[in-house]
Amino acid sequence: MRNPFDHFWLFLLSVWDHVFTLLAGCVLTVLINFIEKYGLKGKKIPLKADLAVLLICLFFACFQAWRDQYEKGTVPQTTTIVNNIPQQPAPQVQVNLPAPVVNLPPQAAYVSMDGLFLVPKYYRIGGYVAANNKFKNFSSQTVAEDAIVLSWMDIVDTVVGEINMPVVTEAEQERGYRSFEKGAKQARSGNKHSYGPGEGAMSTTLALVDEKMDAALRGGKKTPLLIVEYDWKDATGKHANQLCKWLQSTPEIFVGPGVMKPDLTQTTWSDCFHHNGLLRKEDF
Repeated sequence: MRNPFDHFWLFLLSVWDHVFTLLAGCVLTVLINFIEKYGLKGKKIPLKADLAVLLICLFFACFQAWRDQYEKGTVPQTTTIVNNIPQQPAPQVQVNLPAPVVNLPPQAAYVSMDGLFLVPKYYRIGGYVAANNKFKNFSSQTVAEDAIVLSWMDIVDTVVGEINMPVVTEAEQERGYRSFEKGAKQARSGNKHSYGPGEGAMSTTLALVDEKMDAALRGGKKTPLLIVEYDWKDATGKHANQLCKWLQSTPEIFVGPGVMKPDLTQTTWSDCFHHNGLLRKEDF
């Protein structure tokens, strides 16, 4: 049975984001007591009135926290797609992809990312942030059968980290993952392909950009968050491998409003706190 208090601290954090609503309740309570003392000439206002004000403000803060999560889950700027997109010419880009960690027997296939880079030609106001992820079957002898690649990207908020650089918080990463999972449940039954030893392809994921989003990206206040899942099967059973990464935003990748450098030479993607590696069979 799933823990009923899973992510409870994320709920508290979301409510805390609306602390001013809670403080407004305290201010109203003080104001009521002030009116009671000086305006009503000592006539008592029921304690229930004070409690009602506080409970209404608490309820509204919880509602605002829920609304934030609902809007994040319904913003039409994320896309879940299936791979097998033809390869496109790509700039030479350095990324911080670690070597694959294989926890499967030698006779098993292993599908994972083999490269990740932005596609500047799609970037403009009214256009897209586009990320290409190359992937392949790293096995030298086993076919990855019925393979499917699910990819999702959103433009998420950043905060200033310990070294005065924008970072994506764990809470924001988890919000993104929950949005990914909503679309992934259906997409896992999509078109499937087989990849022999060393074979692979490329998947492109898009997120819409408007004027406000462009300014936030260039200012480092938002950055792309990418989640990819590779599903396949072989003689040892079914397998799923997930990767969650966010772009370390730097002004150098932009030329100006709505324009990304066409000759990007370096981008750096950081791993999320969770959702990197093979899933347990009960999780997919």
